[in-house]
Amino acid sequence: MLRVVQEGLTNAMRYAHDPGRIAVTLDYTDGRVRVSVENDGVRADEPSRGAGFGIRGLQERVSALGGTLQAGPVGASSWRLVADLPEEDADG
Repeated sequence: MLRVVQEGLTNAMRYAHDPGRIAVTLDYTDGRVRVSVENDGVRADEPSRGAGFGIRGLQERVSALGGTLQAGPVGASSWRLVADLPEEDADG
């Protein structure tokens, strides 16, 4: 869980285009933890400046723990990173 938040915040600070908002949300439901990091720094006229290696590595780590990870634009101006993990492995 910590690594998901760390990666989401790092990416927002490094690659977002002048974000005005970065939100971190944790949701514990039915033995699972859902972590979401969303920012409003996406601009349609400029592509992402990231290489994607951090997200790829995080996706492998989350998958190894029995979870899923999604990352990408949401609408015209937001970017969201969402991990869903079993609660017992969420600290990994």
